[in-house]
Parts: sequence; C-alpha cells; structure tokens
Amino acid sequence: METAGAPAAPVPRRHVVILYSPEEISGRKWFHTRGMRKFGRPDISVHDVKPEYGAGVIDLCNRLIELHADGGVVPEGQEIRMASLPSGAIAHHRGDLDDPDFNNVHIEISWDSSG
Repeated sequence: METAGAPAAPVPRRHVVILYSPEEISGRKWFHTRGMRKFGRPDISVHDVKPEYGAGVIDLCNRLIELHADGGVVPEGQEIRMASLPSGAIAHHRGDLDDPDFNNVHIEISWDSSG
C-alpha cells in the first residue's frame, strides 16, 4: 500500500520499448528491445518468431526487462523455459555498445546452439 508522499514504485517497462520487424521468412518477425542500456543491462533479441509465438515472446521480453532492471542476470547458455514458447530456447550474449540495432549489447534468444 502506498503512503501519502511516498514515491511510486519504478516501472522499468515504461522506459524500454519492444519493437518488431518483418523477417525474410514470410510471416515471421524479429522482436527486440531498446532502452535497457539506461539500466546498465543488455537488450533482448528474438529472431524468426512464428505468428503463434508472438504473444509469448512479448511476455518473455517483459519478464526479462523486469528481471534485468531489478539486477538479475541471465547467464550465457541459459535455457529459457516458458509454457507459451517451444522448448530448447537458449540465451546467448552478443553485440557491443556500437551495435546500431541496439546501441547496446544484447541477449539473443535462439532455438539452436549457435545463437
């Protein structure tokens, strides 16, 4: 319960945007975030998302935004498990601060061992 004059709890999702772009494979999208650098954390990237997994990937991005903004870390090679997504997703650390797609490093979530 908030008390009068107390600051509101932070809402990291208001500072980060989840974007999507069409992929070369028809109907698939690339979901990625911008804005995690202000928390000193990597952005998130998920390529080749089939339409039926879009909502699950957005949920994943929101969960990772909150986790990272609260100081959590996703280790290299961490398996991502969510009921709304196919099994076998792995987190790989990629990029650098000069990456034009993110202006930040990022975590690439992929469904193969190469990331």
